[in-house]
Formats: sequence, C-alpha cells, structure tokens
Amino acid sequence: MSLPVVCVGEIWVDCFSERSNLPLTAKTRWTQLPGGPSANLACGLVKLGTAAAFMGAVGKDRWGTALTTLMQDMGVEARGIQSHPLPTREVFVRLDASGQQTFVGFSQPQPDGFADAHLMAEALDLTLFEHCRYLVLGATGLAYPETGHAMERCLQQVYNTHCRVVMTISWQPMFWPQPTVAADRIRAVLPQV
Repeated sequence: MSLPVVCVGEIWVDCFSERSNLPLTAKTRWTQLPGGPSANLACGLVKLGTAAAFMGAVGKDRWGTALTTLMQDMGVEARGIQSHPLPTREVFVRLDASGQQTFVGFSQPQPDGFADAHLMAEALDLTLFEHCRYLVLGATGLAYPETGHAMERCLQQVYNTHCRVVMTISWQPMFWPQPTVAADRIRAVLPQV
C-alpha cells in the first residue's frame, strides 16, 4: 500500500466550552471532540483523497479505543498507533463569543502524564515509510523526551530518501513541562524540515 503522507505526533480529545466559569471537573458539560493537530491532518488528507498514516500514542482507555477506531473508520492507516498504560490526553479549551480559543488545562495536572507524551521509538512501524513522500511532524511531541526520540527516529528513517519533511508548529506553553526549552528543541529539528 502506498502511503504518501505519514503524520507523527498529537492525538487527544479536545473538550470545548463557551462558558468562562465552567470548572474542569464538570467533564460531562464540555463538548468532547477528537483532536490533535497531527491526527486531524491525517484525517483531513484522507477526506481529500490522499492516503495517509498516523503514528502516535493513545491510552489503554475508552478514549484511546474510540480514537483508534475513528482513525480506522476514516480510512487513515492506523497501525502506527501505540497503546500506552497512561491515559489519553483531554485538552480543555474555552471559546469566547468570537470563537477565539483559550487553552485552560488538561484532565490531570502533569503535561507529560499522558500517552501521547510516550510514543516509543523502538515500537514504531517503520514499514509505513517505504513509499512515504511526506513526513509531517507535530512540534508538540518535542516537548516530551520519549516522543521526541521517536520523532528523531522517524527523521533518521527518511533521511536519505526523497521524502520531504514538514512540521506543524502550534506552540502552547502548557504542553511543555519546561517551556523554556521549546524554542531550542524546535530549532534543532528545523534544518531537516
């Protein structure tokens, strides 16, 4: 199977509220939708008729199962999705009247306490790169050592091929356990993009 695009990185549940005072503990009152820039991009490409695969990590929980099933149902090659004992990330976002988004937190306090922070390099399905024309990396994965290492492994895999590398940069400090290192980690990858 030819997969022109392999997207690596973020997959989670976006939880939206238009109420500014709704507490994070009121989880059932938030609108929950599949999310993550890399996962969204893979789905969008397939909808437009371009074959795409996704590599990322979800929890061994109901959200992880639901997101993996959704990716498969959408036609995204999902064998690159790893299951991890940590939970699938839930990202809470408030929308104002103009639709402007404000990230307000996660379903637990530590940004590295979620499955997507632990994509394992040694478990990557590297056969997905055999006919890859584009590798798309989500910069948020660089916030976490294990996922960052897996992304480096993907870059090594396509280094001497005709595969082009693209990076989506949507920097939000709350995703980074150490926000001060973000610029350096992203800049270190840019020469390969």
